Amino acid sequence: MKPQVRTALQGGIQFFSRLTYRKGVAFCVGLVVLASYLDFLTGIDASPVLLYLVPITLASWFLRPADGGRLAALSGVAFFFTDLITRSHYLRPLTHVWNGVSVFGLFWLSAATLRELRAHVESQKTLARVDFLTGIANRRGFQEAMDAEILRARRWKAPLTVAIMDIDNFKALN
Repeated sequence: MKPQVRTALQGGIQFFSRLTYRKGVAFCVGLVVLASYLDFLTGIDASPVLLYLVPITLASWFLRPADGGRLAALSGVAFFFTDLITRSHYLRPLTHVWNGVSVFGLFWLSAATLRELRAHVESQKTLARVDFLTGIANRRGFQEAMDAEILRARRWKAPLTVAIMDIDNFKALN
């Protein structure tokens, strides 16, 4: 990936992750409306179904776990009505229903997959910072906490004290 594209994507992700919950939901709904409008503009020539996946992805990853499914349902309804309005050339009326159900299934499966992936990533982050046996922070968790405390001490211009304790023969206790 080109550095400019990577930088733009990282900036967009940082922008979205800093939004409040309500603004994030409004942004995602706006993206669904935009995707539906672009779908309407393309008419029968093409269907930009993949554009609907952008707000579903953002909601599934950055908002509450159920929000991806809600955006999938909203996107499915928007696609269905756009399909009904712009693609009236189908020979059978049930084709609209089939397309709507199929696309909603795709949207919902995408949201569910992303929700599970996000939960797995979060659990792996926790496992990477916590000792499995004792349940306390390991070296990585300690380093992250220490970095945060150093930044806080610098920001408040306050002294920082670190005390380290070593327990001899700790393995014998385990």
